[in-house]
Amino acid sequence: MKWNKKNGFELLWLIVVTLVLYWPSFFFDFVNFDDQLYVLNNGFIINPSLSLLLDGSGTGNFHPLTMVSLKLDHILGGGAPITFHITNFFWHLFNSILVMILIRKLFPKIKGSAFFAALVFAIHPMHIESVAWISSRKDVLYTFFYLVSLLSYVNYISRGNTSYIVFTIIAAFLSLLSKPAAITLPIALLLIHFYIKRKVELKNIIGLPI
Repeated sequence: MKWNKKNGFELLWLIVVTLVLYWPSFFFDFVNFDDQLYVLNNGFIINPSLSLLLDGSGTGNFHPLTMVSLKLDHILGGGAPITFHITNFFWHLFNSILVMILIRKLFPKIKGSAFFAALVFAIHPMHIESVAWISSRKDVLYTFFYLVSLLSYVNYISRGNTSYIVFTIIAAFLSLLSKPAAITLPIALLLIHFYIKRKVELKNIIGLPI
């Protein structure tokens, strides 16, 4: 897959449209719906410790990487909501770009499919909550590593380099640490393998001789 000037313009348009759409969210405040639980009154954010992190950080959910991400924003921005909102936006933008790359790899012969899919992903109303709501950091974060894992596996299939299997597993693990919903990733990987190879063999899936 080679990138040309047309691909560059598509990428630029994707960035501009996503930025224009979510620019207002940069100036949103915290909301009285889970933002207190995840940020404002969260024990890990206020006084971080490994025990709190591994205990779910008082949220009732186990997503330690998400909580570390929120804590970093709290440090960088001094607790100001704009830092959290901007970070959410960039994770969503990265995800949209990854969608474009993934679709381009899966459907190289369908012109315009990658840009269209990425644009729909970027502006779809279903993502507004995940981007504009600080407490939904787990959604944009787990999606990023989920897509990275998919892309790494596609590269393994196309190039045959088993190191991509390692990258796939690491990204999958990070996705799980961001949100347990990443448990669906093996199914997605299997579907991609079947789509590309049209058959499923264990030795090809895990990249090891059996």
